[in-house]
Formats: sequence, structure tokens, C-alpha cells
Amino acid sequence: MTLSRSVSRPLWASQRGVNAAGLWRGSLWRSERELTALAIRKLLFSQGQQGALFIPQPVIYGQQVLFRDAAGTIPVVDDGDPVGLMLDISGNGNHASQATSPACPSYRTDGVRHWLEADGVDDYLDLGGRMGFSANPDLMFSCAVRILELLNTDDRIFGIGNGTNTLNCGHGTSGWAWRYDGGNEIYDAVSTGVDFVVTYMHPAAGNFGSSVFFRDGIEIAHSSQGSPMAAPTNNTDSGELFRKTGVDTLYGRLRFYGGVSNSTFESADRKRAELYLAAIAGKTL
Repeated sequence: MTLSRSVSRPLWASQRGVNAAGLWRGSLWRSERELTALAIRKLLFSQGQQGALFIPQPVIYGQQVLFRDAAGTIPVVDDGDPVGLMLDISGNGNHASQATSPACPSYRTDGVRHWLEADGVDDYLDLGGRMGFSANPDLMFSCAVRILELLNTDDRIFGIGNGTNTLNCGHGTSGWAWRYDGGNEIYDAVSTGVDFVVTYMHPAAGNFGSSVFFRDGIEIAHSSQGSPMAAPTNNTDSGELFRKTGVDTLYGRLRFYGGVSNSTFESADRKRAELYLAAIAGKTL
């Protein structure tokens, strides 16, 4: 299998079989059961938006999405298999990989839902870069997640850049948080063992204080701030899931049911992402 930005387009990378008008009515879904990976891809990525869409199921629309190895030669099949490669199904080719076997998260399933489980010790996935995002972009990161344990005041789920004044979505004993490694926006406490859909949003050319956070579709006000008038400036071409980008620390111990990063600050896009992620995690918003 050849993996690159120009990876061949499988079924879910075309829009075959998708009738967006039949799935979407105005600004609300008729039914969460009607949300599909194809529909959310069309709605969030059909206009050339940057980012990625990760759904940790072994096979989606007949296409193998999870692999045991970073080269994409050994398919994930069974509960407990290590995941060395998770394909980005947005069509942007921003695949997440891990070449070191002990650092691979595990694929888990209860027979209905599917997720990746990161051990909080050394598990993480490399996004291969910052996915085209500038230093201070419109950015939405939304995911369905269950935090299994709070390991530090600051644990990470997603980040781009490496160094100071970066963009990182986190949690920890201090609460859900935007972390900039030069400032922060801290929200309310994190409950472990509970499934949530959380969304982190930052506006283009904004400062740290202009970022916002939503939990299960409801905006949460910050409880504290650090350097709110500073702005993200780091443009290092790196991005990771489940730890501090580029550094062997701040790992998250969590379940990851799926996630989307996108170059948007639009409320309608957030709601679409949240409803889809809630559906695959078995939640109702």
C-alpha cells in the first residue's frame, strides 16, 4: 500500500452514494442515525478545508482504515490489536501513524462502538505535520472521548506546532484546557470514566483569550487564563494525538471514539461535527 498525500481515492473519498440534501434539512439533522462518515466528509471538507477526519473503525465503506503497522500492510481486525496507522478519511491525506510498536494505541470495541485506547505512558500518533494550518488559523478540533485517568495538571489530546505559543487541546487535573505553552485557557473540571464530545475552537488572527471550548454542545466559560492577550505564533510543521507535540511527556490516558480538525470557526460546522461524533460514541446531545 502506498501512503502519501496523493493516496488513491477509495469509496469514502468520492461522494458516491451520498445525498447530502436527504441527510440535512436547514441547519439540523433529521436524525442522528442518518449521520454518516460520507455525509460529514462532504459537509466539512468539500470546499478544500484543511484538517483531518479520524474514525477508528477497522473498515469503513469497504475500505481498510486501521492498520497494525505504520506502513499500512497489516490490517487491524481484532479487539486489542495495536494501531500503527489510522487513515484520514477527509480526503486530505493527513494520516496518523506510529512506527514504534510499544507506543501504538490499541483498537478496542464492545461490538457496537469502536475506539482507540491510549495508555497514558507512551502511546501517541504522529500526524506528519500541521496539516496545512498556519500559526494563527481558524481551527476547530472536536472529538468524542472518555478520559480514563488524570495523570498531570496538563495532559494532551491534540496539538500542532512544537515549542512556545502553539495550539494544543488538553485536559488534566486542572480541567479541560486550551494549552499554548506560553499561556492557557482553563475551563471546568474533567470527570473520568464518562463519554464526552468536546470541541476546541480558535479564530484566525485571534489571541489566546479568544479561543472557546464546548462540552456536549454547551459553551463552557473559562475559570482562569494565562497571558490571554498573547497569540499563537509557532509555525513548526508538526502535529500529534495523545501527547505534547514533539516531547516525551503529557500523555493522555483515554478512549478516542473519533475526531475532526478543520479550518473553521463556524457554529454550524461545530454542531455538525458534534452530532456525528456523539452518534458514533453512542451519545445523544
